[in-house]
Amino acid sequence: MTDHSIHRRDVLALFATASLSALWPRGQSGLHRLLAAAPLRVNGARLNGTLAKLSEFGRNPQGGVTRLAYSDADRRARDWVLTLLRDAGLETHIDAAGNLIGRRAGSDAGRKPILFGSH
Repeated sequence: MTDHSIHRRDVLALFATASLSALWPRGQSGLHRLLAAAPLRVNGARLNGTLAKLSEFGRNPQGGVTRLAYSDADRRARDWVLTLLRDAGLETHIDAAGNLIGRRAGSDAGRKPILFGSH
């Protein structure tokens, strides 16, 4: 059996590289070659398990998920995601708009941060 796991630092590096590649035309850098040479490895079973667990918060009778902002289902889902972030070693907080923030300091404080998020 092949191990398809990936380390968090590899995911961060891939996101950073993919984000940067959008800024440069292919002819101006070798970034596109780097992306092609570093295939993404994902632990599919773990990812699917995480998404399945998240879908339990607010599951509705029609088979979908209804998680209205600030509802009990939303609060429980957010608490669970905060636990995942903390277990991954990130410092966490929630901003004034209710966004979950996870932060991990880099090894070189003089470098610019890498940011990514969802929707």
